[in-house]
Amino acid sequence: MLSDTSAENASVGPGASVTFAHISDLHLPPPALPWRRFLNKRLLSRHYWQQHRRHQHLPAIRDRMLADITRDRQLNALLITGDLTNFGTPEEFSQAARWLKTLPLPALLVPGNHDAMVAAPYAQTGKLWEPWSAEHYPYIRHFGNVAVIGLNSAVPTPPFMAYGHIGAKQLTRLGAILATLKDQNICRILMLHHPPQRGLDSRLKSLRDTEALGKVLQQHGTELILHGHTHQATLSEIGNANIPLLGVGATSMKHDHPERMASWNRICITRPAHFQDQTSSSSQGWQFEVTRRSAEGAVLQNICWNSEDFRGSLRTTPAQWQGGKA
Repeated sequence: MLSDTSAENASVGPGASVTFAHISDLHLPPPALPWRRFLNKRLLSRHYWQQHRRHQHLPAIRDRMLADITRDRQLNALLITGDLTNFGTPEEFSQAARWLKTLPLPALLVPGNHDAMVAAPYAQTGKLWEPWSAEHYPYIRHFGNVAVIGLNSAVPTPPFMAYGHIGAKQLTRLGAILATLKDQNICRILMLHHPPQRGLDSRLKSLRDTEALGKVLQQHGTELILHGHTHQATLSEIGNANIPLLGVGATSMKHDHPERMASWNRICITRPAHFQDQTSSSSQGWQFEVTRRSAEGAVLQNICWNSEDFRGSLRTTPAQWQGGKA
């Protein structure tokens, strides 16, 4: 079955909107963990967390951001692009599941590299997150005529590496999903942790099968790709595919640089009033409006475009987009 229709599935009529909040890289403070969990690659990450990350990712910032998101009554769902944990332990998966249950709106997630730091029993880790994701990837959730597709790029890696890998099985299934949804005139939102774009992170942290995913996207298209991993608010384009790639600052990050400070993306997708069949030359595409907001709710940037011509229709306020960063 290509589609999971467990989410809201009423048709979005002409002029109606679907709105998401996009956050990433929460790095929730870990609970007390037994030492046996660190007799592997996690020991290096634990040292870095003690020296740096726990001073950078502050729960108070995350809480202020969630309060700002909660005040927005128009949101259909919260999209989370990975790294809820620091070490990917069963205890952290359980803690994150409890946190997810407290959210005031439906949430969808994909795992990040920290969530897959070392191999761990699925029953004690990913199984606990299935209410917000799925056992098998890619998965689909429908919100009217908008579909969110979750792709898993998180794999265990050797020490000092944090690269991602999707694999042929997921890519084959993704191609079929994108083709089917396109035929149904569905707006497709793809989310994964690692950005499928060279240059947004170092080779040791990048997506290994970027080219393979690029070929699928070139063939079938998609209207928007969301990612995390870089801890930066960025806007770029997938090769020559005219597909926007949107990143976001880490949810709890304390940082002075505007691109790296904690932020969330409010993504509003509108079906134009005179929407036509997407196979028709008179199609007007989908209208996107992205508002990047700080944890305190300040508007940092407004970005608008039409899905038929991302680069040609792109408008930003303030006008800071330079082909890579918003």
